[in-house]
Amino acid sequence: MPPNPRKIVFPNPFYVVLLVVSTLFLMTVLAYLVGPYVQQQALDKPGAGPSPVSRSMTLWLENHGPMALAVEFGVMLVAGLLAMGFDHKFTKE
Repeated sequence: MPPNPRKIVFPNPFYVVLLVVSTLFLMTVLAYLVGPYVQQQALDKPGAGPSPVSRSMTLWLENHGPMALAVEFGVMLVAGLLAMGFDHKFTKE
């Protein structure tokens, strides 16, 4: 017979941080990939193109996107290591 599964005392907060930052990272990557298309649409159709807000966001991502992705990846890496390292503290055998 297999041993009883471990009971969770309370959830590991590092997993929540990892989930939030991973979602933010995914959204940043997708926005970074769509940015050139939005800029091209703004050049092709000056009056009917994307809104000024989306154009300014693509310009910000063009200038600061790689650094934002690097910081988000670093936070994901640290949160993942902390989540794995402290997982035994948040469960009871």
